[in-house]
Amino acid sequence: MKRIAVILILVLLFSPAAFAEEPTASHADEFLTGLSQAWSGLVGMAEDARQSLADWADASGIKIWMEDTANSISAWAIDSGLTEWANTALSNVQSWADDSGLAEWASNISAQAQQYIEDNRPAVEAWLAQAGEEVNRAWNTLLSADTHTKDEVEAALKTVSSSFGQATGFKYVHDPRDNPEAMKDIVYNPDAVYGFSPSPDSTRLREYVDAIDWTNAEQVAQARAQRQAYLDSMSELYRLIENMLKEGNNVETIARAVSQRRNELRLEAYADDPKGLETVKKSNLETYGDEMGPSADSLFQKYGSWQTVLEKALGTNMGMDACLGFYDVLYDYYDIQ
Repeated sequence: MKRIAVILILVLLFSPAAFAEEPTASHADEFLTGLSQAWSGLVGMAEDARQSLADWADASGIKIWMEDTANSISAWAIDSGLTEWANTALSNVQSWADDSGLAEWASNISAQAQQYIEDNRPAVEAWLAQAGEEVNRAWNTLLSADTHTKDEVEAALKTVSSSFGQATGFKYVHDPRDNPEAMKDIVYNPDAVYGFSPSPDSTRLREYVDAIDWTNAEQVAQARAQRQAYLDSMSELYRLIENMLKEGNNVETIARAVSQRRNELRLEAYADDPKGLETVKKSNLETYGDEMGPSADSLFQKYGSWQTVLEKALGTNMGMDACLGFYDVLYDYYDIQ
């Protein structure tokens, strides 16, 4: 009906009779009204056409056919056993990997390799830099062992183990032996995990000579993790300095506050290690005459500058850093003459 109405309106609008007389206000109104009606009719036709197409799709069955075709393909896969076969195959592979222990074994190898990196990052990085392309490929295979065959992983293990066996010991990029200040507290020890161990002649570190077995990777890794936590906590000192500067405090006030907090952080690092806490307090007492660590006044008396006192509060013992694998990491922060 809408289409018929539009045709009639168009015929009336554009018929010769419509323009037989001079245009008047009445004719103009009629023309605009007719045009408006014609436009509405066109819109209606578009809507009718869209609806008709949808009706045709339903009536012709094409919509149902498309849905049935998709369902038929799915049903065929199920009836033919293809879907079940695929699911069973995947399940069988997973079950075989689980039953044989391969999946767990490969995951464990990957986890162990990742943990070894975290515990011995400087040593691993230095070793890989010198190990050659074949060893690097084998190491990467271990890191992603669960994506490789057991034969590939075992071959990689053999390559990596062989490379470890050929190693002459860990080597720093910056040799601590070139630093007299560091060597006051440590001795070169090629059997030690990081090539150095505390010196029995050191006032500062002699208490640590027998604190752990410096040739035992597991014990050194635990000590390294403890020191890493201490180093991480020192970021608090930089925030303290920043806040005190904003408040307008002078260097002496800041140096005193930072020195005290640094000593507290050092002891807090041994909160879960009573034996270690006893060792560090004894070392502090023998070195500084105070089990809490060096006081700001004693440091000022030694260096004669509050700026230096502040810098020393932010420093670390280079010898202990060398024993625990941090020497290269922190090298740029050392004040080496």
